Amino acid sequence: MNKGKSTGIQVSAITFMVILSAAVNAGARAFPAPSWSGDDGTTFQQWSFSKRQWSFLKRHRGPQLPDAGWVNEFGTPQLSVYGSKWSNKVDGHQGVWKFNSLRSEMIIDIPNNPESRPLKEIWVELTWEAAGTRNCIPWEAADTRNYIPDQPIIGVWADHFEKELMGEKPIDNNWTASLYKITIWPNPSAEQITIKGDIRLDQVVVDTRCVPEPATLGLLIGGTLMAIRRRRKV
Repeated sequence: MNKGKSTGIQVSAITFMVILSAAVNAGARAFPAPSWSGDDGTTFQQWSFSKRQWSFLKRHRGPQLPDAGWVNEFGTPQLSVYGSKWSNKVDGHQGVWKFNSLRSEMIIDIPNNPESRPLKEIWVELTWEAAGTRNCIPWEAADTRNYIPDQPIIGVWADHFEKELMGEKPIDNNWTASLYKITIWPNPSAEQITIKGDIRLDQVVVDTRCVPEPATLGLLIGGTLMAIRRRRKV
């Protein structure tokens, strides 16, 4: 009798740990949010792809609202996926997109502050793993122009922008969290982010802000001073 009770307690504890692990896996951010996150005029949106709604969509998957939370006073963020396959579970992660060709692409549309600003910052966090499928596609492997890197390829639709990899963290198994900072100038009223690569994608988190004039001036001065210091070192 005591043995049965003890076993029941053990099973409950194990079940709790599995549920807790799955919850952390599905929605936790690997990197801290930007210091300005939550300020007036900023936006936040997060997709974890763990909900079953993704499995019922066909080859063109979307557009879909963020399924893990969003705050955007300027409009409704949406995400679409093309030429990719959604899987319920891959390597211990629930809700994963498999990109496996040049035609595989994720497009995120985020409305933002329509007022003119000189600069916009976009922080994009991805949870992903290398898929290793490019060599299995004969027509692509035969043509080096169609080579697909086994890492994220992230970009934005803008005339002028800079992209910087802020950091990477190993998660578990072969999964990695990468944080990118994209700076666009001048400020568009909305941004379109594209994600490609020979990867499996588990989560996307996007924070944005339109930088006001005084802050922009400080960033420009700081960038100029850094450039001068680098030249002196050379």
